[in-house]
Amino acid sequence: MIATIERLVVECPTDANVWSLLGTAHEEAGNAPKALEVYQRAVREDPENADRYLDYTRLLIDLDRYDESEQFIRAGLGHVQDAYALNMRLGSTLMLKGEYSAARAEFSKAINSHPELALGYVAIAQAYLHERMEDEAAKELAHARAAVPADYMVEYYYGLALGRAGQQQEAAAALQRAVGLDPKSAEAHYELGKIELALERMEAARDEFERVISLDPQHANAHYQLTRIYTRIGDTETANRMASLTKQLKQAQREQGFAAQRARLARFEPVETHP
Repeated sequence: MIATIERLVVECPTDANVWSLLGTAHEEAGNAPKALEVYQRAVREDPENADRYLDYTRLLIDLDRYDESEQFIRAGLGHVQDAYALNMRLGSTLMLKGEYSAARAEFSKAINSHPELALGYVAIAQAYLHERMEDEAAKELAHARAAVPADYMVEYYYGLALGRAGQQQEAAAALQRAVGLDPKSAEAHYELGKIELALERMEAARDEFERVISLDPQHANAHYQLTRIYTRIGDTETANRMASLTKQLKQAQREQGFAAQRARLARFEPVETHP
């Protein structure tokens, strides 16, 4: 595959699409340094295309190289006409660095250029939630609900923010709208189940957690919540079964996490960036 694309590169040395394809091939082959080098070439051949910067910085972020990603995006902002995607990527990079106020500023720039898109509002809310500023997150999403068409992510994070702010009834309503917009979202059903449990609506909570497991049988936290519910209602046999499954799933998650960390470390190798 790589050899075939390299022949195309020789034939079309200024075609950024071919360079981007070659970068993807190297990435899929596990050669991150080479993929980064090739993605940089795609940027040089097509510096006004935001997608070229997104390919390169996505891989940098995957490698936890946030400072390099930030530097490269800021350089790209001077070349790209519609900066929405790069403002969003820069905000996301700053979020990963823990610079939440700066991240919100970049997301706000993205919203100013495309106020009809929901993602910027959701990103600002996420930044607030990272700082436990639930009321501010809820206000941002309330604004988004009036500014954009009905959107699953807006309702989902609105429910999260309201729940963390102690507004359980309103949170339940928002999460019900979220599952209405995306009935197959295990996480929306899970968060709704937690709210129903907090409201002492045991049957409704159990139904939501059972729905989570039907959508995602490996969802350890849903099994844990069902363990709590069945313990409270006196169904010891089912509670013990759920507890055993929870333990198995948590152990599997830990092992998968260690494997992912090892894989990411194996991919790391510095490379100079030249926008």
